[in-house]
Amino acid sequence: METAGPVMNSLGGVVVFGAVGLFCLMRPRLIQQWTIARHSREGSLNRLNPFREFVKSDEYILSVRVTGALGVVVAVLCAYALVANLFNLH
Repeated sequence: METAGPVMNSLGGVVVFGAVGLFCLMRPRLIQQWTIARHSREGSLNRLNPFREFVKSDEYILSVRVTGALGVVVAVLCAYALVANLFNLH
C-alpha cells in the first residue's frame, strides 16, 4: 500500500498547525488585541464573558505563548512521526 499521498496531506496539516503555534509564540499581543476588539464590538459577549478581565491581563499573554509552544512541540513530533513513516525510519 502506498502511503506517500496520505502522509503528505497530513504533513501539510502539521505545517499549518506549527505555523499557528509559531504565530501564538511570536505575536501574543496581537491575539490579545483582536480578542479585546471583538468583545468590545459585541456588547453581549463582553457582559457574559467570565474571562473578560483575564483577557486584558499579562497572564493571558503567557497562556497564549504556552499554548503556542505546545502547538509547535506537537507539530514537530507529528512531523517526525509522519516523515519516519514515509521513509520507513522506524
